[in-house]
Amino acid sequence: MLNMWTALGTTALLISASLADPTDWVNPKYIANKPDPSTSDARNAIIQGASYSSNSGPWTLTDTKILPPSGNSRDYLSWAPYHWPDCNWCPSKSKKRRLEEVVWLDAVNPGTRATTGQDSDHLYPRADISVFGPDGIEIGLGNDANTPSTPITSLPDLATPSDQVSSTSLVAQPTIGSVVTQAPPSLSLVSTALTSNPTSSDSVYLTDSSGNGQNAELYASTSSGSCTPSPTKSLAPSATWTTCPYKTKDGQVNPDVRQLNGVNAIQAVAQAVLYNAITFVLAGGSQYTRSATSIINTFFLDSKTGMNPNLNYGQLVRGPGHQQGQFMGVLDFRGMVKIVNGILMLRSTKNSDWTSSIDSAMTTWTKSYLQWIQTSNIGVAASKATNNHGTFWHAQAAALQILVGDEVGARQTIKNFFTGAFQDQIAASGEQPWEAARKGRSFHYRAFNLEALFTIGKLADQLGLNVWVLKTKSGATIQDAVDYTMTVPPDANDDTAELAPHVAAASAVYGDPKGTYAKFLARVDSSYKQQSYWYYDQPSAFTYSSAVKTSRRRFLPRDDFEAYDLASIYPSCLTVDNGTRSCTDPASPADVTDYYKPEVFYSVDLVQLDDAVFVSWDDIRQYY
Repeated sequence: MLNMWTALGTTALLISASLADPTDWVNPKYIANKPDPSTSDARNAIIQGASYSSNSGPWTLTDTKILPPSGNSRDYLSWAPYHWPDCNWCPSKSKKRRLEEVVWLDAVNPGTRATTGQDSDHLYPRADISVFGPDGIEIGLGNDANTPSTPITSLPDLATPSDQVSSTSLVAQPTIGSVVTQAPPSLSLVSTALTSNPTSSDSVYLTDSSGNGQNAELYASTSSGSCTPSPTKSLAPSATWTTCPYKTKDGQVNPDVRQLNGVNAIQAVAQAVLYNAITFVLAGGSQYTRSATSIINTFFLDSKTGMNPNLNYGQLVRGPGHQQGQFMGVLDFRGMVKIVNGILMLRSTKNSDWTSSIDSAMTTWTKSYLQWIQTSNIGVAASKATNNHGTFWHAQAAALQILVGDEVGARQTIKNFFTGAFQDQIAASGEQPWEAARKGRSFHYRAFNLEALFTIGKLADQLGLNVWVLKTKSGATIQDAVDYTMTVPPDANDDTAELAPHVAAASAVYGDPKGTYAKFLARVDSSYKQQSYWYYDQPSAFTYSSAVKTSRRRFLPRDDFEAYDLASIYPSCLTVDNGTRSCTDPASPADVTDYYKPEVFYSVDLVQLDDAVFVSWDDIRQYY
């Protein structure tokens, strides 16, 4: 019998902590085994989280007033988080006079407007303000990047008939116009938060105190002769979605993305399904299987509320004429890994709630979605990403293949990753060059890719593939990446505790003979034994853990081990251009290009990491 809690404060603490779980995977056979007493607090957190989520759900995409370009509320929609409207409307004569007075007032007495209330408009944040997006949106601060003119990674045109519905303006569609009945609520920050005046290249989006939108460049419209003729009447903020061009500011999240519920919904579904499934195995209680089943049915399968199996409008770029999703939108659904994990536990318990008909329906849905991420232009582009986007794509695809019964395909997906993108992801030092290139929040991105690496590693571990020992062409393992990141100071807006789950996983897989990992966990997260990852990341949860010698082949038939041990089939040394093999470190910095230059740079000059974020070999060679 699990220990009951004695303090409400502890309960609140654990529930709060559990709601921010990263993407993860835990072997269902481990959950079914007798738990280690040291994980009791972590298990209690999961049980409490299951009850909390059951009371909060179910969730659906259809509960929204903002529809995707298709007009179908069952199509997933999220907006590119780093995009900002760049309208540059020409002001009316009266507005221009008022703006000129504001400019004059600020010039004579800076700060007066903020204290006297002579201008009630509020500004969206600019580059010098850190704004974090809703749960489920991975963000980072980096250098602003303009669309390059030189060749980039060959990503296919995403706006094709096979993937996209018409790009008709949102506000022009009668079916949507009847849904968007009012302006979105004001999302504002006082103008005193700005440390410099906007210029013609840094336009802002204004709303009044009621949320009614006005599109203008507060200063540039009075000083620049170049502007777009103003509409004859005031536009609601929603009109900017299709009438204004949008510009990218890397890492600066436009607060209006919070108006869409899709990103939060899929993350909530993933957490709730996994927690309820685990809790049923640990503590019993049909309410948990009933809750998990209801959540899945409502979000995916119901004829009125179920989601269509595609992400055509994921991280959609707004603006006139190009209402389309991006390959970055596939990242929104990394929570599918946890959903699959939970479903496998529901299957194994043979409870009365997870029926064969529901299982069959979910398998059918998953097959359709899997086909989409494998064959659509958007999905294929995500699979080719060199950084965390590509790592998460492979983890998600492998999990989906497991759910539909294609373990052979899942193994191949994992092998493709470790012989492909993984080879360039970790330098000899343990640095992750693709993630380090994201200036401003590079610590977050290093930890984020480790989240994906451990997820796909755990999937491989369950399938009998020992990827923990595999090395990149620089000779580094996942453990090396963890060890290096532990030495990196976090950026101003990052939390070192983000690395804690991955340090715990490294300890469970590789061992901690010197107590280095334990000391790190105690330093950055004193409550780490109360976190769900502490339960997931025990040596006994892994097939191939060097921390406990007897855990090798723990969940595998003996004759499976040699067949799926990948250490012998992956190159431990580098194959250079002339076809020869070398295990010698570069003799000089000039040799780095020959030894470590990622293969992708032999065909393109720039590689896309994120929305309008591109890097060249010269940008990242320093990290190798």
